[in-house]
Amino acid sequence: MSKNNPTLRDVAKLAGVAVGTISNYLNNPEGVKPKNRERIEDAIKVLHFTPNTMAQRLASGRTNTILLYILSEREIGDSTWLHQLPLIQAINDRLHMTRYNLQIKIGQIGEEDYTLGYMKDCIQGRIIDGAAILSAWEVPNDLLKLFLKEDFPYVLLENRSDFTNHACILFDNEEMTVGMVDYLAALGHEKIAFVDVKSDQQHIRLRYRGYIKAITKYEFQLNKEYVRDGDFTIESGRRCAKELLALPEPPTAVICGNDNMAVGMIEQIQGSGYRVPEDISVMGVDNSIVSKAVVPNLTTMEMPLKKMGELAIEELLSKISNPEHQIENTVFKCRRVERKSTGKANDSIFFHT
Repeated sequence: MSKNNPTLRDVAKLAGVAVGTISNYLNNPEGVKPKNRERIEDAIKVLHFTPNTMAQRLASGRTNTILLYILSEREIGDSTWLHQLPLIQAINDRLHMTRYNLQIKIGQIGEEDYTLGYMKDCIQGRIIDGAAILSAWEVPNDLLKLFLKEDFPYVLLENRSDFTNHACILFDNEEMTVGMVDYLAALGHEKIAFVDVKSDQQHIRLRYRGYIKAITKYEFQLNKEYVRDGDFTIESGRRCAKELLALPEPPTAVICGNDNMAVGMIEQIQGSGYRVPEDISVMGVDNSIVSKAVVPNLTTMEMPLKKMGELAIEELLSKISNPEHQIENTVFKCRRVERKSTGKANDSIFFHT
């Protein structure tokens, strides 16, 4: 056994497995039986074995690199990073358990030629083994056609495409909003406002559709004045609160598209002399750090971002190891986190004309 430069044979001998099993482990640890995997990992630690990465790549035809391609309309704002960071962290952590590396690239919506050219170079130049596309906007069909033509492993995150109708991992935004209205309606609220961002992002369209669907279901009055456009910031939440409170009949509950806007909403309502939730209930989305920093603590919807990231990597690695593997659509449900910003409706605080 070589003490200075241990080889695959050295590792195999100490672990009591075949050299081929060591190679399989280095290319795809999850494909090796847990018992053998544990013995191999112990042998690697004892021998301080470092694989020849370049030789591995040449032998396997793989790069051991996964690309996370983030498609955004403009410069990514603080609130978007706050939302996406748990997902990115989960992807990174899951890959850290393997011998795969994570490469991150940010592209712009509207620059389809650049995105398509970049991805062609990555695939045809064998720079990456798979790609996770994270986008709130429609993913260009030409990009999906490229993946299908090259039979290239990919997943779409927080996105759904009717073009392929598979490999989409997302949240049920429409039903999430229906559930928020259901919850508020059960507390006696009928005048429910909806504050989100004016955009053609998929999840915003679905949330608005869920809001209209639920309001219609309960036969509440559809008041267009109750629909307000923010921009995911605390300040826009304050502005929308001022607009809603200035209405002849203000709402008794407000659904906000993220926690930042909900925090601004609460601050402005309280600053105008009203109480939350005794006078007006407020709900947010994300269960971010700000939801527990505001008083009262915010009732909000939590998205299982960690599970989404982990599943995306597991499905990609399965597809890379077995090209016949079909990545199906997965739709996660969101969880309501009940805190102190919501309560029973109080319609008597406003003087109606």
